[in-house]
Amino acid sequence: MQTSDVLTRVSGGVMMLAAIWNGIFSFLMFITMIWVCVGAWWLVPMVLAVVEFFCGLAMVVLGHNVRPLAFSPFLGLIVSLCNLNIMALFMDFVAIGLGVGGFVTYDADADD
Repeated sequence: MQTSDVLTRVSGGVMMLAAIWNGIFSFLMFITMIWVCVGAWWLVPMVLAVVEFFCGLAMVVLGHNVRPLAFSPFLGLIVSLCNLNIMALFMDFVAIGLGVGGFVTYDADADD
């Protein structure tokens, strides 16, 4: 297995962890804020966290063959900022770093 493939798969796993964390946080905010009629706003980050989870799952399963999904950690950044979730924000930054590393090593492997 190539280094770029491993980095992309690990990036997808970190994305999945951040998406689970964001999803739980959004669900808890939805449940607690529904009584004051602003809980529905938390459905948007919850749906985006589910989308991020499935993008991460596709990256874990397919590796570096899913080149367009390499930019999906930016979706997680948006969700983390909407949730004000610092832990998931750092996880998404790690996923972006691993994704960039996957791009760089993929290009280096293609040159050989």
